[in-house]
Amino acid sequence: MKKKIETCHGIYRDNGFLDMEMYWNDRHDLKFKVHMEPNQVLKYLNSDSTHMPSTFRAIPNGVLQRLSKLTSKNHKLDNTKVNEIYPKHAAALKIAGIAPEVFPTFLEHWRGAQTRECNYFMARKSNFLQQIIWKIELLPLHERA
Repeated sequence: MKKKIETCHGIYRDNGFLDMEMYWNDRHDLKFKVHMEPNQVLKYLNSDSTHMPSTFRAIPNGVLQRLSKLTSKNHKLDNTKVNEIYPKHAAALKIAGIAPEVFPTFLEHWRGAQTRECNYFMARKSNFLQQIIWKIELLPLHERA
């Protein structure tokens, strides 16, 4: 009995990311990239608004992080600057006046995102262990095991 495998070409939108496109490349690898509608206009918070400076610093980093998470890593993109891969997103950041002075390469940003996630996890783990130690220290001596 032969097994039949069905493949679907197009945009998969039942994944929580409405701007993610899944596709099979020529080597039959499942790949991901950011999807944009043909008439989609990107707008980010303008730097003239009355938000805290930390808000403006967070927006470009958040945009770049989202783009790197939604894009399959490959060697062709490693040394390509993010603004060359996603020119519409870069242009929208520039129009809003919050673009970075120099856009990182895809690999630079991808590695930075991995490091930040690892540091965040380790900080949470350390905080959790510290809370356990603190709770043990509060126990009376006869209750400690």
